[in-house]
Amino acid sequence: MDLRKRTMLEGEVIKHCLSRSKEQCSFIEYKDFKLVYRQYAAVFIVVGINETENEMAVYELIHNFVEVLDKYFSRVVSMM
Repeated sequence: MDLRKRTMLEGEVIKHCLSRSKEQCSFIEYKDFKLVYRQYAAVFIVVGINETENEMAVYELIHNFVEVLDKYFSRVVSMM
């Protein structure tokens, strides 16, 4: 994917995630894939998946990733 298209795609994904309230589900159907995201304070981690992947497994994977970051780099979760 060329840089211009990628930049536009990233902007659209960010806009979709930021426009949702905390009460809404963290899964969004977007174009040919689904977005799974988690918010930690002002930080969003977004993963694009296809229809064969499990949304809840990816949602938990994001949380585990943040826990690993917190163990290796102090205060990641407390800052988020």
